[in-house]
Amino acid sequence: MQQKFETPIDSSIFTAEQLAGHPVGGQESFRSASAHGWPLVLYFHHVHPTHQHYTSLRPESFVRALDLVLEKFAPVSLDDLIQPDGTFSAPPQAPSVLFTFDDGYADVLEVAVPAMQDRGISATFFVCTGLLGQRSENPAENYLSWSNVGELAAAGHTIAAHGVTHRPLPDLSQEEVDSEVRDSLTQLRERAGVTLPAYAFPYGLAAPIPRRVDGFTSDVVAFGTVKAAPRPWTEAPQAIRRVYLPTDQDDSWPGIVNEWRIRWELSA
Repeated sequence: MQQKFETPIDSSIFTAEQLAGHPVGGQESFRSASAHGWPLVLYFHHVHPTHQHYTSLRPESFVRALDLVLEKFAPVSLDDLIQPDGTFSAPPQAPSVLFTFDDGYADVLEVAVPAMQDRGISATFFVCTGLLGQRSENPAENYLSWSNVGELAAAGHTIAAHGVTHRPLPDLSQEEVDSEVRDSLTQLRERAGVTLPAYAFPYGLAAPIPRRVDGFTSDVVAFGTVKAAPRPWTEAPQAIRRVYLPTDQDDSWPGIVNEWRIRWELSA
């Protein structure tokens, strides 16, 4: 039986044409969230009071975003969705959301991780293994350490790969692409005990990547950004779409989240 959420859906703010899946207000890039019945996947980079980035939120905005999304979507972890042999579990009958973070910035430890743990959220952290432990005079450019990665995994979060160096794959030779994917996953397996070969394309720029990496028992699952089409994971296991809540546009979030929920209801 489909789970019912207490917060009602206000469909009056959308026209019939909009609900049919046509572009809405020129912002279709993040309004078209996921394939029919599949989880909404959100991505962030920073949770920081001053850093400017299109997927970086101020601490108070991030907490508001969590509560807003959780009014209409139930949190799931990547382990809920992928079996150890790499097969996808049946999508949840209730509208669900997977929270993800890219690059491995240390500022997520201050507010994001405690806020998620208070709400029962197990997120996925796509880290660049060659950048872990780096420190900068700019606190927003500090990265998680390997110890931090282990602590996140022990707390129930999923650790996944974002390459070694965060270079855009289309700029690399095929040998370099393979190395970025294989080396980052191998390092996470050997140093952090990662068993699920999940990867996110830097900058959302996709390129052909290895289907299988030695030491893992299942195929590599790869995540994009809004550049990826909203397709079922079973049809595009190396091109899973992720979306975001636009920074400094908090007033638009209720309408965006509401539409994500409406589209899930209409298509599930």
